[in-house]
Amino acid sequence: MEEVYGRIVMATVMEKDVLLNFVARVLAKVTVIVGSEEPPHQDRVALARIRNFLYKSYPEALDFEVILDEIKCIESKYQ
Repeated sequence: MEEVYGRIVMATVMEKDVLLNFVARVLAKVTVIVGSEEPPHQDRVALARIRNFLYKSYPEALDFEVILDEIKCIESKYQ
């Protein structure tokens, strides 16, 4: 557990699952919109990095809100 700005930062297994599902959905949406050209679009690369980070990390090591906001920020470009 890590304390950030006076709050405990830690995600549950369910929150990690939510993040994985959300990043997969947004990555698919971005891919449909921008295509799967080479080299890959920067937002696709960023989402793939987030996805890979999530798969490699223990839930306790994740800050759910920060990662969720990062994915939402990318998704907002494609509304």
